[in-house]
This record gives sequence, C-alpha cells and structure tokens, in this order.
Amino acid sequence: MYHIFGYGSLLSPASVSLTIQRSLTQQDLTPGMLRGFTRTWTASCDVTVHFDNQKRRERALFLDLSRNQEKTCNGSLLQVSDEEIVKLDARERPYRRIMVDVDLGDKSVPAFTYMVEEALKSRRGIILERYVSLIKEALLSYSLEFREIFWQTTEEYQKPLIPGIYTFFEGDS
Repeated sequence: MYHIFGYGSLLSPASVSLTIQRSLTQQDLTPGMLRGFTRTWTASCDVTVHFDNQKRRERALFLDLSRNQEKTCNGSLLQVSDEEIVKLDARERPYRRIMVDVDLGDKSVPAFTYMVEEALKSRRGIILERYVSLIKEALLSYSLEFREIFWQTTEEYQKPLIPGIYTFFEGDS
C-alpha cells in the first residue's frame, strides 16, 4: 500500500474513484500539509474543448507543485494499492511521481505526489472553468480552514476561465 498526496483534482473522492475504480468517500482522504512546495498553474497539456457545438484544441494549464522552501501547501492523503497507483500514474501522465513527507500535525507520513519536471513547467495556456469548478466543488467537503489555506497557498490564475467540457489528447505526455 502507498499514500498519495493530492493537491488539485485528487482532492475529489469522486474524481479519484473514477480513476482507481473504487468507491471513495471524504473519510478516505486525510488532510495534511506539504512543506517546501507551493501550488502553481504550471502543468500544461493539450486538450480538446467542446463548447457551443464547436470543438477546438487548446493548451490548458492545471495545478502543479513548485519547490519553494519558504512555502507550504495543503492537500490530502489517500491510501492506494499497487494496482491503483498504476492507474493514477496513467491519469497523471504529464506529471512525475515523487516522494514527499506530509505533515499530519502529530506525525509525518511518507507519500507520493505528482509534479511536473522543472524543465517542462509552462505558464502558456488557458485555464479551464470546468477544472476550477471540480476543485471548488471538492473543497466544499473540507473544513473552512482547509479551504482558506488552499486558496492562500495557491497561485492566482492570471487568465480568464474558458467554459466547456474538455478531453485530453491521447498522445499528450
């Protein structure tokens, strides 16, 4: 068994459940803090955006972690099996899985998380309204303090939100 630290869409039990094909509830996710990192909009990949009976290919930005020894960010821990981590690796393919220590207040737990390699980070792209909505919806299941810390430790997006449903390009990595 492994621990995964989620800090974006992996905060959503529903979203993770679709990937690992196991029903999860909020109780399966344990809030924690990651020291030495900040949440940034630097993970980019190609998507197809479907809106108003049209579709177009776009480069979209997603949440990522960036190293910064003076920062911390919150997220949640989830315990997963060998098979489930393989499924998460496939889902998180633009990211690289790294080992981190997550602070749970009374103890520190080693966990994996996903982060884009420094050389591949980008700020070029759009921000998807549906992705931001998924995160905002997931955050409603966390405490008010968790939500406040989340937004305080997340870089503001500097672009307008683009509406529509999106799908990832299969060939994107």
